[in-house]
Amino acid sequence: MYILQFWKSWPPVYQRLWWIVLITFTASVGILVFSFAKHPAPVFAWEQFQDLKRQEIPVYNIEVGGINIPVLTENYILFERWAGKPMQIDLSALDIYLFLFAAAMVMILAIISALPRFWFLVGAGAAVFMISSFQLETLEIFGLYNKIPTIGIMIILIGTALYFQFLNKSASLLYRIGGFLIATIITGLIISNFSTAQHPLRYLAVNTLSSSLVITILFIVLVAHEIMASFVSLVGKGTQNSKTLRHYVIISLFYLVNLWFTYLDRINYIEWAFTIPPVLLLVISGILALWGIRQREPVYENILTADPFAVYLIGSLAVLSFGTLGYFIASANDLVVLSLSDLILYAHIGYGMIFFLYVISNFMPMLIANYKVSRVLYKPTAMPYISYRLAGLIFTLAFVFYNNWMAPVNHFISGYYTSLGDLFTQQDETLSTGYYKRAYFYAPYNQHAATALAKNEALKSNTLNQRKYLNGANSYRPTEFTLLNNAATFSGNSLEELIVLQEAYKLQPKSGAIKNNLAISFSKLGMTDSASHYFEEAQKNNLTRPSAEMNFFGLMASYDTKVNADSLYKASESEPPKIKSNIIAIANHQGKVMDIKMDLPKDSTLNLFTATMIGNYITNHIGIIDTAFVASSAAVARKKQNKDYSELVLIPAARAYYAAGLVNRAFELLQEVMSTSSNPGIHNITMALWSLDHDKPDLASAFLHYAMYTSPQTSLVNAVTITEVGRINEAIIAWDTLHYKKDTVIRSIAESMKRVLAGDASWYQGFSDKEKYQYLRHRVSIYDSISFNSLVNQIINEDLKAKAILDRSKKWFSLDEVSKAAYTYKRLQGLHLTDIELFAKIKYYELRMFAAQNYWQLIDEQIKKGVSFGAYRETERVYYEALRNLNTNDTLSASKNFNWLAKNNYMFDEGVVAASDFFKRSSKRRSYTILSEALQVNPNSVKILKAYIPIAQANEYDDYAASALQTLKGLISPAAFQKFVSRNQLSSLVIQ
Repeated sequence: MYILQFWKSWPPVYQRLWWIVLITFTASVGILVFSFAKHPAPVFAWEQFQDLKRQEIPVYNIEVGGINIPVLTENYILFERWAGKPMQIDLSALDIYLFLFAAAMVMILAIISALPRFWFLVGAGAAVFMISSFQLETLEIFGLYNKIPTIGIMIILIGTALYFQFLNKSASLLYRIGGFLIATIITGLIISNFSTAQHPLRYLAVNTLSSSLVITILFIVLVAHEIMASFVSLVGKGTQNSKTLRHYVIISLFYLVNLWFTYLDRINYIEWAFTIPPVLLLVISGILALWGIRQREPVYENILTADPFAVYLIGSLAVLSFGTLGYFIASANDLVVLSLSDLILYAHIGYGMIFFLYVISNFMPMLIANYKVSRVLYKPTAMPYISYRLAGLIFTLAFVFYNNWMAPVNHFISGYYTSLGDLFTQQDETLSTGYYKRAYFYAPYNQHAATALAKNEALKSNTLNQRKYLNGANSYRPTEFTLLNNAATFSGNSLEELIVLQEAYKLQPKSGAIKNNLAISFSKLGMTDSASHYFEEAQKNNLTRPSAEMNFFGLMASYDTKVNADSLYKASESEPPKIKSNIIAIANHQGKVMDIKMDLPKDSTLNLFTATMIGNYITNHIGIIDTAFVASSAAVARKKQNKDYSELVLIPAARAYYAAGLVNRAFELLQEVMSTSSNPGIHNITMALWSLDHDKPDLASAFLHYAMYTSPQTSLVNAVTITEVGRINEAIIAWDTLHYKKDTVIRSIAESMKRVLAGDASWYQGFSDKEKYQYLRHRVSIYDSISFNSLVNQIINEDLKAKAILDRSKKWFSLDEVSKAAYTYKRLQGLHLTDIELFAKIKYYELRMFAAQNYWQLIDEQIKKGVSFGAYRETERVYYEALRNLNTNDTLSASKNFNWLAKNNYMFDEGVVAASDFFKRSSKRRSYTILSEALQVNPNSVKILKAYIPIAQANEYDDYAASALQTLKGLISPAAFQKFVSRNQLSSLVIQ
């Protein structure tokens, strides 16, 4: 009456037991399918390693004495390669297996206890052998390392079976299950509490694997024909059947041919894209057997009844088998899984072929007549069922022996020792390694054991042994994980790594991870075409697409490519930060500003990808970025949780601050970064260049003093700085060092500078115009006007002549000799300039001269004519704005602007002095503070010193004033010094 819901006719107690069996069965199927879907995780899983390439790109050029020096910043380019994580041994799979094993055995033993006497003895004998295989002596129960614990456990379990068989034969199945459940719990408690072994229950679980494998193989054989049997039921469905035989033959042959193709694919005879996973075959067969076992009742009716005992028994066998296979899959014990999969396939082919003959020979007339053969399927008329079973077994064994029968035996032994190695991997490394070595001995291609042993060798820095084990892992059915782990051992040698990855690609041509890493190896060797090809191929794999796309953009950012970064970014709006970061890096490399917006992480937590994206964005927008965003970015970077990535944001932020005129903050940020940077020298170079940009070679020299010890790139900057400071002999040596550089441009400059600095005055006539300009800048004293006037007229190039005059005027201006600076500046009149940048510099300098002479109207006129202040000139803009505010009595705006000048750029002498003068009206103390703080950074500024000394004396800091006066004395001429002392009545402070 009930075909699908056959249990509906059972007594209520049996129905309730059925639901317990069904739930456990479903759980075991779910665990098996889940493990299969996640395989080889969690044991083998991917991790990505990022390579951060710091590409130096110019953001700003400074010109010092006719020599252009780029100020560089870092463009962050990310590359991501794939590797297998260290094996993650999760023993929870073993715990689940033990639970399913115990649950199944309780039901099986309960059913055995209810069998007829002969079959009970057979079942009890099998149980005795099974318990003996548990090796309970290894658990050292009560400290006993002999067979006594085994005998004791047998008494508990087999004694319970004997009780029900001989003393209480009328006991119900529920009562029997309860008895064996109690016996099992008692056994577990004894082992758990009185065993001296580590993890005794888990140790027991591993020891049960051998018997579970035997039962699993038995189950595979029992259900191997169920799919073929279901075809008989399928073609017999309906009320008006026709052509039943044809349908059955077609379906069966289609199924069997596919099985054969799957087998031929597994032995690498053909390539078949529609292979059936053997695990799926077993699951389907097990489910069908749960319903189909009742049809087989004629076969076993003298042993037990189908309802409910046979159903419970097959369900319990399925739970145990699925639990066993699920454990091996979840623990990535691949050799056992491989051999079981082969046995499943062999059994389904062998028993399937013979079952087809069994059906045809017994029921072909009925099929031709379109009868429902499923009702009499196990009541043969010609070929006995036992003959089918024997023939199917012979067919299956033929597969086993043909394909080297010792292989699965060794695989099972190797898998057992692998499980033991996993069990002790965290508590006893020595014992674990020993078990892994045993596993490796039985199967050197055991990837699980070989990978574990390779990891141990890697920890010992024994690369040769590490490679030996990894080569073993790759000797049979290599995986992406084992191949990439082997390639990783060659990571220090790009060429060898490339060769290994090419071999890996041949073995796993569909692997996105291998293609991705192969492309990175090509890119390291500069083989961009090959790298691009494999990155594009890796993008076709869903798993590696984000990494490959990011790497492809990283490759484009590393080389000159003609691509619209804005378009790429818009197309990648939904992509992760790592892709966006490299797209911005492309624009940075091209020197193009992107029209995009950037948001900081809502949780204020940075990672490598978000940090590089923000850093690249700031770099891309240097000179135009809102400093509020820069400040917010720096604040996020400084948070404790972001310390590993703070440098990636703070370095670009410092550049952005400098471009925005917030020079003090820029210096502070770089000095903050230097405390944790792996390359502090490069930051010292940057600060030296910033100092030179403000005509402060003395400060630049101090920064370079530290940089010389940590960064070899300082040679050119150092030579320029020493020359600017006026240490001619040292400069000659520095330029001579550069004479041997490979860079022909630098070598040419070095040769020219050596002639200028070391040459006699008589050489001047033979100098080029540029060398004459250099000679006037570095060899002719500021106080030797006669020589300068004579020699400058010999420069034919009017741009260089103007530059020489401008330099001389600036020197007077820096010495606070405004009248002499203005007089020298007038000599520029009448010169015809072709250098637009030089003309702009003259105009900007002219504004400073006007401001020093209080020519407010001229400043307004020049600004109205189109003098603009962009990036790197914000300080000057604020300075002139403050002076205009003051001149128009807008004290509120003036106060705001002078406050800005007082805090943001101590190297802009006039701004600091003007701010001090403004605030002196209301507070001498604040005026003093502004100047004293500026002198901490800019100690040799003549203008700041001249402003500081009187105010220090007024605040009764005579010692400080005297010290500053002594410093000033060494910076200006005696006449200028005496004039300053007399004018400010400072004779009492002069140290004789």
